[in-house]
Amino acid sequence: MTCAKRMMAAFMAACALCALAGAQTGEPKPEVAGVTLDSKGEALRKVNLILYPQETGPAGDPLPPYSAMSERDGKFSFYGIAPGRYRLVAERAGYLRTAAGAKNTWAPGTILTVRPGQPIAGIEVRMAEQSIIAGSVVSDGTAGTVAVHLLQQGYQDGQRQLTQLTTVLADASGEFSFNKLAPGRYYLAAFVFQGLPGAGGRYATSYYPGTTDPGAAEAIDLKKGAALSGIELPLHESPVFRVSGSVAGFEANPGRIVVGLRPTTTPVGLGGVVSAVVANGVFELDSVLPGSYWITAAVAGSSSPATTAAQAVEVTSDVTGIVLKAEPPVKLGGALKVEGGPSGIPGLTIRLVPATGAGSTIVAKPRGDGSFTLSASPGRYRVEIQGLPAGAYLKSANLGEGDKDVLGGLDIGPAVADSKLAIVVSFAAASVAGTVRGEDGKPAAGTVTLIPDPPRPDRPSLCQVAETGDDGRFQLQGIPPGKYRLYAWEELEPGSHMDPKVTAPFQADSVSLEAAENDRKEVTLQRIAVETVDAASR
Repeated sequence: MTCAKRMMAAFMAACALCALAGAQTGEPKPEVAGVTLDSKGEALRKVNLILYPQETGPAGDPLPPYSAMSERDGKFSFYGIAPGRYRLVAERAGYLRTAAGAKNTWAPGTILTVRPGQPIAGIEVRMAEQSIIAGSVVSDGTAGTVAVHLLQQGYQDGQRQLTQLTTVLADASGEFSFNKLAPGRYYLAAFVFQGLPGAGGRYATSYYPGTTDPGAAEAIDLKKGAALSGIELPLHESPVFRVSGSVAGFEANPGRIVVGLRPTTTPVGLGGVVSAVVANGVFELDSVLPGSYWITAAVAGSSSPATTAAQAVEVTSDVTGIVLKAEPPVKLGGALKVEGGPSGIPGLTIRLVPATGAGSTIVAKPRGDGSFTLSASPGRYRVEIQGLPAGAYLKSANLGEGDKDVLGGLDIGPAVADSKLAIVVSFAAASVAGTVRGEDGKPAAGTVTLIPDPPRPDRPSLCQVAETGDDGRFQLQGIPPGKYRLYAWEELEPGSHMDPKVTAPFQADSVSLEAAENDRKEVTLQRIAVETVDAASR
């Protein structure tokens, strides 16, 4: 063998030994790995990836997240990840914040379960470019300061309505812009802070393309990465009216009394309250735009519970002669009884939630013997319990000697002042567990919703939502006896599960469930795809 051949053989042997040593010692392998791509499927580098733990620490505090940066080829890796459940989020300038596994930007994404010795690889995170809406407010130039609101359809207590996302001020020339937007359907509204001095009218809130009726507003469909400009949002002057009347019943609560008007149709977040201070028992609100309102009176800057019940007012002309009488708060005593569990439940509170949405939620904490006292203004309320442990449910809420069932609604007034509210919490709740399967029949991640059958809009707390892991498993606890339907969704817009218009088209895809106390049910659910939901909503 020549010298050159001997050197080559030695070199090859050394390489083989190095390879063998590497195989024996084992190079570190990532627990989570994947690639970041743009909307065209091309590699996206310098993306900040954050892995958020879904469990909490021993004291209930959030665990610190892990972070990584994508390389030139878009690939990323996480090392040294503790076993557990995580959500992966990607962030990069010029792109929308994206959760791994989400098809909609509002969706939380898929839960990743990291197990010892079972790395998760091949994750694809596709990021969409940010979009822009820009335009101008059209007026005669004397409208004053104009706020432009960006709105979107959302859900409040199961009702779909316009909800404010963000607000910008139009500049001196009336121009405005909204940046960093996700693709979707948006609405615009312009609100004038200051009308013409001495003029007989005010500018009404204007909704694109130029209507004062929120129900007639037209949506703007924004595509990903689009820069939509040149939108014109005209302002309209409106006649204004006077609303006046008197207040009574505040003699025992001296202080500055304020009367307020709150529009009943104003999108969530826009406010629009008009108020006036009462003088000598009378009030007058000027420059009120036409519309439907709730009107109330209360002592300003005081913890006094004295207030008036909300009255509905329709303003189409001057409104006079309104009488707002402050009824003294009704003190309602009661007792909490616990069946099948400890009598004292830490953190449990009893809540009276105004049924109309106008007013404050009343909260009471039971004493050691289960007794409690509620002090509430006259009106209709929902009885709810907050802080129930797993396996417990609100069994009953009865008022007075006749044991009137008030779970569907409690009317508080002077007539119930001497009545007792008896609340029973039971630890005999039903539970249901199961597996969600995708179109291929394999376990799949998704969102599971439990809905009363028929729906109970008067008791929203009967609805439950659970997220599955990548194994498709879920569990719902604290279910009161009754009839329900279970649905599994690939993605679900927050709050939409309480809207019968959303769930009705998919009843055939749901599973009917009748639960009795202490029932333990096991079900399999077929996941409803995002595309199927989108097609039904068109």
